Amino acid sequence: MKNIGMSPTIITYNVLMDALCKKGLCKTALRVFKDLKNLRLFPDRNSFNILLHAFVKEPQWPLVSKLLIGMHEQSLMPDAYTFSSLIYGLCKHQEVSSAIYLRDQMLQNGIKPTTSVYNTLLDASLNRCKLWQIYHILVDMARDGCELDAVSFSILDCVLSEGGPYGYPRAIMMLKAFIKMVMEQ
Repeated sequence: MKNIGMSPTIITYNVLMDALCKKGLCKTALRVFKDLKNLRLFPDRNSFNILLHAFVKEPQWPLVSKLLIGMHEQSLMPDAYTFSSLIYGLCKHQEVSSAIYLRDQMLQNGIKPTTSVYNTLLDASLNRCKLWQIYHILVDMARDGCELDAVSFSILDCVLSEGGPYGYPRAIMMLKAFIKMVMEQ
């Protein structure tokens, strides 16, 4: 780029880091991130989100914490993508309670969780057979004006077909009543 009189921008490096992470070269992307200061470029929220999304999958929680601290030090507030990535990572690693806490933080920061975020929470709760938790997530979805989609209904279909054998008839009854109420709206 410099040969043709152009200098790479933070956007250029974000694209590079994203491509590296998608190819599984997250540590190389982290080196690029660390080299930005030497290049007199400052990481933006997207720079942090790219790495956060990659490192919650592995999981590299100490590195995720350092990245979040770095965001804070640069006065960059987490956005919907930041929260969604963290919630996904926590749910993937069976930390559903922590993920629900982050969803609450999301709301406190004025960011409305998407149906996808709620589906992640529902699926993780289903995998842990937490039927009451599923019920409360559905109530929260309704409170937050978040509509169920095809994925939500697929998860709920699994809950209703798999929930019975776990011996939670009252929870199943509540879920069925809630789903019926949603379907009638």
